[in-house]
Amino acid sequence: MLNDTLTYEEITANKDKNVMKLIKELASNHSHNLTGKEVNYLCHFDFKTSGFYGLPKIHNSKIICQEPYFRVLRPADLKFRPIRAGPRCPTSRLSNYVDILIKPFTLHVRSYLRDTIDFLNYLPRTVSERTILVSFDVTSLYTNINHDLCVKAMEYWISKHPESLNSRFSKEFIIDSIL
Repeated sequence: MLNDTLTYEEITANKDKNVMKLIKELASNHSHNLTGKEVNYLCHFDFKTSGFYGLPKIHNSKIICQEPYFRVLRPADLKFRPIRAGPRCPTSRLSNYVDILIKPFTLHVRSYLRDTIDFLNYLPRTVSERTILVSFDVTSLYTNINHDLCVKAMEYWISKHPESLNSRFSKEFIIDSIL
């Protein structure tokens, strides 16, 4: 996975301290939006560098799925889903905070599904026999999200539904936080 130079690049130094400095600058620049407790929550904690690993996508391996009892030890077609685990990384608290602030906008997005139960509630009680149900597996979804497009989408939804943004916060705070 890490040999994919279009998605990943090797860095020579840990940038966690620089990221925390940027978060502190963000909090300072938007101090009129944040309480002291919120600044403390976002900026003052023992952060830790994220780990990176891959979860095997066993269900996509034709070799494994053909073998009974998973006897194949190293199938050639096994792919991995990249996981960047950072429950205490420098951006973890800011990400969580922004997620809470933008969650009300999901009510306006028709294609948003919260979870499996939400999906099942969305389906009609009966489905015509002519109906074809289709599912998609998006390859490397999160590593392929265009950041500029993400920012434009947030700007669009905040402009279209400003009432969904907590009145203490500005569009600029949200945009600066996701940059």
